[in-house]
Amino acid sequence: MGRVSKAWLGFSLLVAAASGHGLAVNFALDRVRAAALRGDFGEAGRLVRAAEKLAGPRPDALPMRAWIELSLHSPAAGDAYGRALRASPADASLWIGLALASAEQGDDQRADRAFEEAVSLAPWSPLAQKAGGAHALRRFRESGDPEFRGQAIRRLSAYLALLPAEQGSVNAWLWRSTRDADLIRACNRDLGASRHLDLAGFFTLKRAFGPAAAERRMAAGLSGKRPLRGERGNLLINGGWEHPLDRPDGGWEFFAGAGYRAERDPLVSHSGQASLRVRFAGIWSGIFDHVHQAVLLRPGQDYELTGFALDRSASGCGRMYLAVVADRPEGWGTLAVSKPLKPGPDWQALTVKFRLPPDVEAVQVILHGPSDAHAPGLCGTVWWDDLRLAPGPGKETSTDS
Repeated sequence: MGRVSKAWLGFSLLVAAASGHGLAVNFALDRVRAAALRGDFGEAGRLVRAAEKLAGPRPDALPMRAWIELSLHSPAAGDAYGRALRASPADASLWIGLALASAEQGDDQRADRAFEEAVSLAPWSPLAQKAGGAHALRRFRESGDPEFRGQAIRRLSAYLALLPAEQGSVNAWLWRSTRDADLIRACNRDLGASRHLDLAGFFTLKRAFGPAAAERRMAAGLSGKRPLRGERGNLLINGGWEHPLDRPDGGWEFFAGAGYRAERDPLVSHSGQASLRVRFAGIWSGIFDHVHQAVLLRPGQDYELTGFALDRSASGCGRMYLAVVADRPEGWGTLAVSKPLKPGPDWQALTVKFRLPPDVEAVQVILHGPSDAHAPGLCGTVWWDDLRLAPGPGKETSTDS
């Protein structure tokens, strides 16, 4: 935040403290929200503490203060959520925050009670069910108490019933974290076939239910609506983003994130009618692996991933690249990556050649950002087009272009 912005914020807070006028404090809180959405929680914390010092605590600012303290991993987060809950005791999101803060500080019993309250207040809330289920699963893994296992199954089953589109990603996460086929079967028992079951979910259910049952579930759920492979021998679905992303043949999955937007762009393309535009609002700090597609492959086979990208970001920004991430028995791990993009006016060709190890059957193709926490953050806009995965030369998992 520049000197002018800080000076105006200080002036606004002084006016609010002197006159009690709410508009100036609202403006100050907007600056706090903007800093938090940029990921600058240190600045957001300083601003909200300054607002409280000059203008006094406001009940509507208490949840934001608690969220910032939690994002900073501050020991004060639990007390901040406690103050917010005294003002709004029926807010399930605050109980979830209290549970997360308590678990982070090692107070698992307080976290247990808070998650129970959140789920009781909002059984229709996917966030309450998923966060509560993940907490119960961790407690079971650490203690072996079957009561926590039952809680995890009930909450995660409820979450999948509320958001069936998450079936694939949740099952993949359960397999990576537990390798417990019985638990996965229990969480999926009431779902049956699902049109949302993607290839990653199929691979997990194959392990849990066996190949024949998994194939029946996927075939019944797809009902011919979604291809298992792309066009003209391309193992990727919609690698050129010619189809809308919300259709069954859209192909790609996206993790939610407030700092970026990925959408089909019909005005820019390397070939065909469209491309994928990934636009960052400000500086994206941390790892970016939010755009991906799961693919089933043949162990031991050589493959080649190719594609084109147009990087219109500034020279000081972090660089995106193509990554192939393998589902190994010990968990997901990077198998091969392309060279990073360079900013410029022209489309750049990217190639990744790799051989699938004998113990790997599934990979994720990811439009990746820097994995080094000290690397520059992503910013600006990058377009992707004409991604293609096919059998080909790949004697080693290397980067090539």
